[in-house]
Amino acid sequence: MAERLTASASVVLSDIRAAGGTEEINFVAQVIGAAFAGLPAEIPDPVRDEANGWLAGGPMLEFILNNVIPIANSVDRPDIAYRASRTLSLIAAETVGNETMQTASEGFRHARQTYGAELRLLASRPAGKLTSIEGARIVELADLGNRSTTGIDHFERLQMQTAPAPVREAYARYINAKLRSEALAGLRLVAAGEDFKRISSRTLAKPDGADVQALEALVRSIRSPQADLDKHWRSWQLAMQDAGMSYSKTVNLSAAAASLKSDEILISGYAFSDLIVMFAIFPDGSLKIWPAANVNNGVLHYQSVRDLADRYRKGLTVLAGGQIPRFDQAASKDLYTALFGYAAPDVSKAERIVWVAPRHLDDFPISALLTGNAAGDQLYLGLEKEIMSPPSILSFIAMRQTASTAVRPQTGASLFVGDIEFSGKATNTASAQSAPKPGAVLGKSLGRLREPSSLLETFRKEVHEPVLLRREDAQRSNVLARAATPLDTVVFYTHGVGNAFTRACGAASLQALALHQGRSETSCASALLTPEDVVSSGLKADLVVLAACSTGAAPVITEAPLSGLARAFLVAGSGSVVTAQFEVIDVSALLLTEKLIRARHKGGMGPSAAMRSAMRELARTPGYGDPVHWALFEVVGEGADKP
Repeated sequence: MAERLTASASVVLSDIRAAGGTEEINFVAQVIGAAFAGLPAEIPDPVRDEANGWLAGGPMLEFILNNVIPIANSVDRPDIAYRASRTLSLIAAETVGNETMQTASEGFRHARQTYGAELRLLASRPAGKLTSIEGARIVELADLGNRSTTGIDHFERLQMQTAPAPVREAYARYINAKLRSEALAGLRLVAAGEDFKRISSRTLAKPDGADVQALEALVRSIRSPQADLDKHWRSWQLAMQDAGMSYSKTVNLSAAAASLKSDEILISGYAFSDLIVMFAIFPDGSLKIWPAANVNNGVLHYQSVRDLADRYRKGLTVLAGGQIPRFDQAASKDLYTALFGYAAPDVSKAERIVWVAPRHLDDFPISALLTGNAAGDQLYLGLEKEIMSPPSILSFIAMRQTASTAVRPQTGASLFVGDIEFSGKATNTASAQSAPKPGAVLGKSLGRLREPSSLLETFRKEVHEPVLLRREDAQRSNVLARAATPLDTVVFYTHGVGNAFTRACGAASLQALALHQGRSETSCASALLTPEDVVSSGLKADLVVLAACSTGAAPVITEAPLSGLARAFLVAGSGSVVTAQFEVIDVSALLLTEKLIRARHKGGMGPSAAMRSAMRELARTPGYGDPVHWALFEVVGEGADKP
């Protein structure tokens, strides 16, 4: 196959697809199709030889082995890593058979496929035949398979609340190094992706031959710096050892059940390849499991559910210019049935849902799922139930077992940051426009937002000790200066920006909140509040509201949702974070935040109850009934005030 792979783009794809229609084969086709875009049918022999070397033993294999698999592995994306490993096996079997490559590939598959294989066996047992030990094992395996950076970091941060000072200090150095390292690696990956597009858009049949050197440079450029991070991690581990500290990352079903309040139900699952297992945990320790093996058994399989999720997401995605999308009610109903149908009677009885989203089904809010009832009414899950979303079952247990250090409502100051005079073209969404040019003022590149006069009035009236950082006062230095102050609620009403902005401003980060640049500042990086800023300063509150676009979205394609700003506030010590993975309409975000603050402070509600109250009120407001106005925000972290 090695020689045929260099014949032409069309022949390459047809040859690969002829070998089978599996996900691995399609993945190979996508990768090689991108690399060979525009390749002519006839290729001079010298170019054929260079391209053959690139595929069989050069940068292509090195790129997959040294980057795709480790990155996917580190962010708990076993589907990508597995498909990449299958790519290696396919090319190795058909070309030169690199022993090192095969060993790494086989090792990965053995380690990761174990979760899915064991879950498949356990979930296929007849109803009522599972032992309590087997049920507990399903929960443990699902948690292992769903582990994300955010879930692990949040859990470890909670363990540090009662640690001795030397351990906390060592942890702070480690977590700061971790965020910096990940940001740099992510920025390199983004830049490498752009380079790859430029490289792959060139034809490999140019007279001067294939640009193999550029591809090799690309591979080298995206390797993450690890030395500093490893040093701080070892120092932290030694500090814990000296203090006699240890903790287990194993999820215990009985501990999860004991962490639930009497009116709560925990829903989670595992989604991988053609396997989906959903389960519900109850306060009495019981477990209800729904296995979905494959479509041939008449049950929705992974791709079917993913297709439903994509249709559902599309109906919640604001269109260009802030236009309202058409909400797909059928997809909403079917997705609810797929994820919650097996436990629908139990969900209807619960007051609060603890939703620990399975990986690959964690990139959308569930508030707009249509549940229905016996009378045939259309009921939205988020308007009927309180919903809280811990990053993992592990961190949920830790939240409930660890004494909270956050202040309670009406006992600490609350901070509002926003009302910034952005002067770009208004677009109705709280998302950034085109990235600023070097030396430009950030505010001129961002669209105008709605005047938050009503929210400010509510904030002044309802919260205890309101502190307002508005307009020119909403500068990064002023926000960070408040980090040492115990805060109940922090509200950011501004733009969320991604790596196009952070890179243009020279900030070593992938995601940020846009603040006022300050008249004396020459770099727009000074106007960006990054996740690294939040963690290093310790900026936290009992409740953080990020009334901005996409602050819960994955900051780069290799990361999981909630791994940017939302994760930073949790790791800094916040109790819960209100965030959105999608673009939001600015006036809707403004109104929802106002109602949330009133319910939280005047009504004394916990975060998830306050969110439900705010969503109900906004959904009843004329002109705001569509879910795109009220269903996009999620309460990540603790949703209930602990006694």
